[in-house]
Formats: sequence, structure tokens, C-alpha cells
Amino acid sequence: MKKPTKLQFNLLSKIVEDDYTNFNGNAKALLESNDHNESTTWASSILETAQDKGTFTSLLNANLVWHTSDGRDSRVGLTKTGFEVVKEFYGK
Repeated sequence: MKKPTKLQFNLLSKIVEDDYTNFNGNAKALLESNDHNESTTWASSILETAQDKGTFTSLLNANLVWHTSDGRDSRVGLTKTGFEVVKEFYGK
């Protein structure tokens, strides 16, 4: 995987730092858990602008994030690969 763009990395960071993850926005604890499933959060809390949605699509295409939708309850999170990318750039 090539290095994510600034926009991509900002959105990956927004996911791991979101208050609705299992670690309530504590990215350090989430990354130390070493479980990419802990990054699950509500899509509506991180995808706020058209730019966010476009960037998220590029992350989906790179297989760094996943998305699931069940009516109004749309969830997102990091894939194993995305988790490793974020860990590398957070220095973990």
C-alpha cells in the first residue's frame, strides 16, 4: 500500500479518534488493542461533507475501510490493512 494522502489519513484518524468507537475516541488505546474491529463507528459521525464521502470512497477502493448499511444505521471501520496503516503512521 502506498502512503495515504493527507485527506485519506485525516479521515482514517477521524475514524480511530471518533467518540463512538469502543474506546470513546482514545486512539492510543484502540491501536494498542490490536483489533481492527474496535474501530467500528457510525458513518454519520465521520462522513459530514461531500469531501469526506469522496475520500471515504477512495479508502474503500484501497481496501482500508469497510462500510455496512442497515437502513439509517450505517457503520464504518478500518479493515485489517487500514488498521496496520494507521498504526504505522501513529508510531505503534
